[in-house]
Amino acid sequence: AEEKSLKIMRVIWMIFALLLNILQILFADSPFKLNNKAGFCLVKHDSICQEIRWTTAGRLLVPGKNKCLGVEGDTVGSKVTFYDCDETSKYQKWECKNETLLALQGQELYVELKADSTAVLSRATGPNSQLTISGTHSGPCTRTHRELFTIEGNAAGRPCMFPFYYNNQWYSDCTSEERPWCAVETKYEHEMWGYCPTNTKDKWIRHPTNGAVYQLNTNSALTWWEAEKSCKQQSASLLSITDPNENELWNLRQPGGIHQGYKLWTGLTLDSENGWKWTNGSPFRYLNWDSGHPLTNAAFSCGLMDGALRYSWQSSKCNKKLGYICYSEGVLPSPTEGLDMGFCSTPWIPYNGHCFRLDRTGKSWSDAQQTCRKEGGDLASIRNTEDQSFVISQLGYAPTDELWIGLNDIKRERLFDWTDHSKVSFTSWEFGRPAAASDHEDCVLIRGESGNWADRDCKEKHGFVCMKTSASEPSKEEGQQDTGCKVVSIIFITENKYILKFYPLFYCFIYLRKVEKIRKTKQNKKTNKKKKQLNNSSDLVPEIHGIFETAEGKTWFEAQKYCRAIGGDLISFHSAAEQQLERQRYNNLWIGLSAPDQDTGYVWSDGSPVNFQHWQSGEPNNKNKVESCVEFYQRRWDQSGSWNDNQCEGYKGWICQIPTGVTPKSPPPPPTPDYNRTSDGWLEWNGNQYFFETKTMANEDARQSCKEKHGDLVTIDSEAERIFLWKQLHMLFLTVVYFAVLRWMDGSPVIFQMWDVDEPSFKNSDENCVVMRTFHGFWHDYNCGYEHKSICKRSGSPHVNATVAPTMPKNGSCQTGWKKMNYKKFLIIFDQNFVICFLVYLMSEMVSTPTTDLWIGFHNSYKEGFFWTDGRPKKYINLKFPVSNCCVISVFYLKQTLKCIFHFHFKTEPNLQDPSEPTTLDDYFKIINDSIKLVPQQMNWDAAQKNCEADGAKLASIRTEWTQAYIELLALNLNRPLWIGLNKTNNYFRYIEGWPMTSAYWGPREPRREGNCVYVDVDGKWKADNCNRNISSVCMKSTDTPPKDDTKDYPGICPEDPDQGTSLQRNFWKPYRGFCYLFFSDEKEWPDASTSCLAHGGVLASIADPHEQEFIQSNIGTFKDTHTSYWIGLFKTHKEWLWSDKTVMDYSNWQSGQPRDNPYGSISASDGSWSTGHRWHDKAYICKTAKGKM
Repeated sequence: AEEKSLKIMRVIWMIFALLLNILQILFADSPFKLNNKAGFCLVKHDSICQEIRWTTAGRLLVPGKNKCLGVEGDTVGSKVTFYDCDETSKYQKWECKNETLLALQGQELYVELKADSTAVLSRATGPNSQLTISGTHSGPCTRTHRELFTIEGNAAGRPCMFPFYYNNQWYSDCTSEERPWCAVETKYEHEMWGYCPTNTKDKWIRHPTNGAVYQLNTNSALTWWEAEKSCKQQSASLLSITDPNENELWNLRQPGGIHQGYKLWTGLTLDSENGWKWTNGSPFRYLNWDSGHPLTNAAFSCGLMDGALRYSWQSSKCNKKLGYICYSEGVLPSPTEGLDMGFCSTPWIPYNGHCFRLDRTGKSWSDAQQTCRKEGGDLASIRNTEDQSFVISQLGYAPTDELWIGLNDIKRERLFDWTDHSKVSFTSWEFGRPAAASDHEDCVLIRGESGNWADRDCKEKHGFVCMKTSASEPSKEEGQQDTGCKVVSIIFITENKYILKFYPLFYCFIYLRKVEKIRKTKQNKKTNKKKKQLNNSSDLVPEIHGIFETAEGKTWFEAQKYCRAIGGDLISFHSAAEQQLERQRYNNLWIGLSAPDQDTGYVWSDGSPVNFQHWQSGEPNNKNKVESCVEFYQRRWDQSGSWNDNQCEGYKGWICQIPTGVTPKSPPPPPTPDYNRTSDGWLEWNGNQYFFETKTMANEDARQSCKEKHGDLVTIDSEAERIFLWKQLHMLFLTVVYFAVLRWMDGSPVIFQMWDVDEPSFKNSDENCVVMRTFHGFWHDYNCGYEHKSICKRSGSPHVNATVAPTMPKNGSCQTGWKKMNYKKFLIIFDQNFVICFLVYLMSEMVSTPTTDLWIGFHNSYKEGFFWTDGRPKKYINLKFPVSNCCVISVFYLKQTLKCIFHFHFKTEPNLQDPSEPTTLDDYFKIINDSIKLVPQQMNWDAAQKNCEADGAKLASIRTEWTQAYIELLALNLNRPLWIGLNKTNNYFRYIEGWPMTSAYWGPREPRREGNCVYVDVDGKWKADNCNRNISSVCMKSTDTPPKDDTKDYPGICPEDPDQGTSLQRNFWKPYRGFCYLFFSDEKEWPDASTSCLAHGGVLASIADPHEQEFIQSNIGTFKDTHTSYWIGLFKTHKEWLWSDKTVMDYSNWQSGQPRDNPYGSISASDGSWSTGHRWHDKAYICKTAKGKM
């Protein structure tokens, strides 16, 4: 009867405690009335004391008025009254001092209630300023504001802003239209919103087997603590993962698998006593740490999952802003009555249906298990805090004991199970355990004063705890036994006193636990024979768990020397299991296999036998008979890795192995270069000097560049010279480079060749120049018009005052009907008063056809684009897309490939003398409604503009192709660049006359970050430069009037995102001015991101001006802890940067040193600057679409 009464009382106390906690939560942010000691009410209206409550940003909201308390200034006597709520106003923010004083935030100015029911700011702290909640002695700050974090929507999880103004109405709580939602700004001007948290989980992801539900919040960006609050506001917790199947769920659910780029908070947190644990109390029995994690720095005390690495776990600082996953268990089993103690024979001790005994005999884990099983039991399973408390308090456990229990991860690494196959529902690890850095500590023991758990090597000898099922009846030898006590949780002191009344003579044990934050652990795979080291790191690990490579790499011989210097050798593999390397990058690594003598075959560097091989398909092939060393080659599609033979002089990462127990020696010094460097940047080797030009140029330009440096394109006369050059290409990270061969351009004989397979091929009969590939150093023939980096060579340093003789183009006469332009010959065709100007070099004869289209020597028989058949550089391109493989010039159709048709007021002279210095043209040349005038005098941009204004004109605005073509012709004939009226303010290009840019003709890598004023160069391309540069200019008068942009209102609504089927979270467009934007967290290559935007009804975003830049930057800055950059709609074609939505590029925000040669553009999440990237880079991305009609 007493036991039954105790159970009933305990249930009553538990219900009471639960209700009390609920009431505390409900009333913590409830409204209240404030009075001073004289009974005056702070907020009074019509003689009725009004309720107030705390709300966002330290403000006090009057719900009945939907107004906030504020003052008109921060001076004594300022009246406290109602104002429209404004989260940015410092005069509406309050704080408590000395519990009952309400002060203006950051000021020593307190609210004082007057006898006339008014409230003012005062420095007095007397009774009239002592404010308490009506009916209590508590001050106003005993109530708080509970932030509600939004779900979905477009606000990235930001908390609700109360009150908010929407649709001509104030809301002090979530609006209940359809589904409860709120705004995150007081005014709904930017349409930022999200759903309010609820307990409904109908739309959550349901686990297929255990019924648990999950909420994926990839479009949110919250700190770990905020994410935990968000989950709790939905009666859930941050995700806990207790077995591999739960972890694998995310790989299976994600579209595209593991390449999503999500970094999501989980419920992992670091406790100062027990180490890593799950916040919802789930057992920490399964480990999936990423390589190198958890970090040992205690500041990295929160855990996340990285979707780019198969959702492995990483430790992180908790203040990063990331997405997160909420988790709620399925239907929990009904609680069962505690089992009777049962009966046990001596020396076993009964507890909760089992018998336990402690044995301090030192045994290995497996021997201890066998001992327990011989006695009809097994190593002990500890299923809850009560079991844990019983073991350390009732079995004679001492703080010095180290005792095996049944937990282990022998069956599956990093997944701990009990030997009796019972469910792992509780863990109590000591700090730093289980050890992520060791894969051979597979068995668990309890130790220390608190009996916390540690994983250890199963071969160690320790005492142990056995457990077996108790008998239902006592044996004859047992007789009457003390049945012991049941474990209880004591919540209140009154409950403690009540229990003592019933058990005054018995000792009962309870279990107390201190919960704080967590620190990280480390774990790697096990090894039995040897330890291995990666690259030049001095930290030894039991086996490969993460590969790090030096930036410069080493040759095979340098890597071998390095490994031997530290006491080991290059790694050797003798089974498939040994070469299972876990890694994140997929570069190639030297191993110890080589063939120093092709006749004897391959040998391991450490002298071990070659009893295992794992070659890549088709290898070894000893390509060009120069591949004698072996690399380990691992890719996403070849996770187990395979071998490939390669040239020993290539620079790669490497893997060392060191015998167990050997202390590594200091690494050797870096190898001494076998060359010297001259003062002007050339490398001196074996009597010659070499210069590696990183600028890409066609062969003709590359050779001219070499000659200007007193050299010529390199000649290669031996294998040693080829190896030297090839090694430098690796060190300098160059791509394919030009040099002279077939016949050396400097006239020297060809005494050495190293062609790649099937080379030279002389494709299309125009591959007359040669490049060296950096991948293997072999030679390929190419069309000379390809632009590559290059190598120059000279026999020695030139004299300090030496100058290069200028190369003058040859003068000569032209046949009848041909005219000379820019040292080239053109056939100018006259059609009445029009002159057709072909600004291309005609390379082949015209085909006799009745059409007016003309064949030119421009073709795209190569995948890389169009090239001239004679290999000349592509100085000018004017293609109309789409195009075929060969090109024609159309005489009469401007939009196809015609460049310019103009009235000229001068005649074409038949002589070929160089033109004299042009004089100022007094007359303007009219093009439609514009009149153009050339000003050959050279001056800076400002002076050029003033010169035009003095003539009643402005620097020219280029609004049509006709104007562009004419100014281009002026620049070409003058052979000088010309200022136009385009300049930049705040990275935004605008014509000085007010015309918007409707087209652009930027040159390669333009507009440059440092250039603010624009000129038309002699090639017709626009370039941005310093405005102080002195050059010629072009003035323009126009009868047209520039448009005025009076648009202030941007009507329209954003579309609903179409259901993508595989998406786990809905996407909501975010409006700004006349457009809508989607910010995607899943990472894709640029083409895939572009396709995804099309599927969502938009395109990759363009950025038209500083305002749009600021909007996008503020939104992606929220996710800077997750993504470093986002793809935007910038792409490069024919060396010109364009927007994918065909918007003209009149605004740019390039990083310093950008744009580079990569073809796609991205925006930094940290500072909003632009940079370039390769197609295969995976990034988050931004979509954009125009608003629809309302």
